[in-house]
Amino acid sequence: MKRFFEKTRLNPDTGCIEWTAGKLEKGYGQFCLNGKTVRAHRFAWEQVHGRIPKGLQVMHKCDNPACVNIDHLAIGKNRTNCIDAVLKGRHGTAVLTPDQALAIMESKLPPKATAKALGIDVRLVRNVLEKRSWKTLKPGRVPLSKRKYRPINPNGFPTPTEGKHDD
Repeated sequence: MKRFFEKTRLNPDTGCIEWTAGKLEKGYGQFCLNGKTVRAHRFAWEQVHGRIPKGLQVMHKCDNPACVNIDHLAIGKNRTNCIDAVLKGRHGTAVLTPDQALAIMESKLPPKATAKALGIDVRLVRNVLEKRSWKTLKPGRVPLSKRKYRPINPNGFPTPTEGKHDD
């Protein structure tokens, strides 16, 4: 562990312990251990809590992919991580809001006209229409941005409240 922490530094403004060695394109720390590439935040989690159960992932509450501070990490399902990403505006398709994606799905206009009306590139419209992005969003559903949320655990990751949204 000493060698691991030699490759980190404390960010006094955020409390993040940031990985300073090798990083992936999106900023996640990585290193080689026994001939295998390991993500730094997952390694840190496993040193304290043991193996990550199948189907779960280690998420950053601080939204800093380089952070390996155990207090900034939580474990959860991919869906929980995606909801958190959308709400915080860091989803991979966050160029579009959930409301815009729904508008595209429900639009009667051709893709070029929809793109022009929304002020976005036509490729974003086609990605939604061809279900390459926003696959889980369904027309007629209340968009994520308008749902009520409550924390599901002390880690602070949100989940939709039970029942329908009141407008």
